[in-house]
Amino acid sequence: MKNLKQIPILVTLIISLLLFTNCNNDDQSIKEDKLLQISQFKELGEIHNAFLDNTNKKFKIESEEKSLSKAINSINDFNTDYAKNVDYFKENNSQSTNIFNASKYFVISKGFEQYLFKDKEALSKRMTEKDLVTYSSYFDFSATSNRVQLKKTENEGAYNNLLFEAKNNGVIDDFEYKELISLGELIKKNFSGIVGADELRNQLDMMEKRWSNMKYTENSKAGRLTAQTIAIGRASLDFWEENEVFSRENVNGRSQKVLIAPIIANDIAGAVVGGAIGGIKSGSWKGAGEGALIGAVVASTGVIGRLGKWISKLW
Repeated sequence: MKNLKQIPILVTLIISLLLFTNCNNDDQSIKEDKLLQISQFKELGEIHNAFLDNTNKKFKIESEEKSLSKAINSINDFNTDYAKNVDYFKENNSQSTNIFNASKYFVISKGFEQYLFKDKEALSKRMTEKDLVTYSSYFDFSATSNRVQLKKTENEGAYNNLLFEAKNNGVIDDFEYKELISLGELIKKNFSGIVGADELRNQLDMMEKRWSNMKYTENSKAGRLTAQTIAIGRASLDFWEENEVFSRENVNGRSQKVLIAPIIANDIAGAVVGGAIGGIKSGSWKGAGEGALIGAVVASTGVIGRLGKWISKLW
């Protein structure tokens, strides 16, 4: 009888223990599911700026080179060699070389603008057959399981199309899609010289406020591409405003911040499309981060003073 009386007590203890364990697990999951912060992606911006600084100081232009593809390959080789010594790319079996090879034509600033907003075939039309194979193998989503092809929309650039596919593939959500499409409209104005760098910085600040209100967490399926873009965009703004000497030529009385706006627009657009492609192809946030960083690096390399002029002449 004594043992029978103890049974309800044991049952109560077991239930209490289970409830306590579950509460602890719930608390632990809450603690682990931390809010994402833009500062977590600051490293991408810092690496981006280090690439630009290295290129400006150390890249040697072959002024006699008349071949566009050879010029692009020399820049790409320079960047991929530098990437081998960057810790970010050394970790977790980075695909940086493949991404650089596929994105290397982003360095043509005039062609990149057309590719983004007018004709998504603008770059591929100028590629060698070998480069086109490399480009197509990375940019053709139909070769990836459970992926969809870019919309076959005539006379439209790649920017909106890639964001559409990124949303379809879960790389971004509806909020990010709307934000990045809106950012693209401002980038168009930056390319045209209608608005300056201050407007870009204000847009990124407002984007961060709206992004923060979404309360993305480390377990969220979306939110990172916008954060990566903001981090790289701000780093680009800081870099070019601190190094205005790169864009002092032919000022003709125009505001310096208007003159550098197209340069920064290249960086930000490169981050958006690079991140979208990287996320779709890899199915991982690391792939999206690498794509955003490399897309921004290559796009901005093509507008560094003397190097930008060199490439533009060959286009």
